[in-house]
Amino acid sequence: MAIVDHLMFAAPDLAAGVRHIKALSGIEAAPGGAHPGNGTRNALMSLGPGQYLEIIAPDPAQAPADNLAADILSRDRMEIRAWAVAAKSGETERLARSASLGTRRVPMSRTTPDGVRLEWEIVFVTGHPFGDAFPFFIDWLASPHPSGTTPGGCTLSSLEISVPGAADYRKLIATFGIEGVDVVEGAASLNAVLVTPNGQVTI
Repeated sequence: MAIVDHLMFAAPDLAAGVRHIKALSGIEAAPGGAHPGNGTRNALMSLGPGQYLEIIAPDPAQAPADNLAADILSRDRMEIRAWAVAAKSGETERLARSASLGTRRVPMSRTTPDGVRLEWEIVFVTGHPFGDAFPFFIDWLASPHPSGTTPGGCTLSSLEISVPGAADYRKLIATFGIEGVDVVEGAASLNAVLVTPNGQVTI
């Protein structure tokens, strides 16, 4: 069984994104670090064991480029941009091949404010029609999971994925053993319900 590892909540400005989530939840996300080459930086808060919320935004210290930061700025709104499932990279690639899909493995790293270097891998599955509604897969390798080192107090109650072709989407996520998400037919969107000190909130 594979479950949600983290939600990527995108904001054009990191401080504004942190303030927005704090106003909703009562919890202030902690600075994470920059993603060299991707043009982004983040702040994080735990959603319980093995799960967390990532607030991600352009990093003004990095030169503008055609990357995730540019995409976030072009949308100019706060939203759940994507979601990730924890899985070993090799297993994700094997399952993708079984579904006649391609993959792209990307090594990632960042240095925490405490000076700890984290390294992990992301695998994007290609060749399906679902765009950002389909998760990417993250392998934390030997790095500690952020849920154990970031501010707590919130948990993930549910993740709803609205997508055209919901029946085919359900079949595809089942191929990867993904459980614990709600899939509905409709225009593409991602909405999560969090249990917070301020009660249940939707982002």
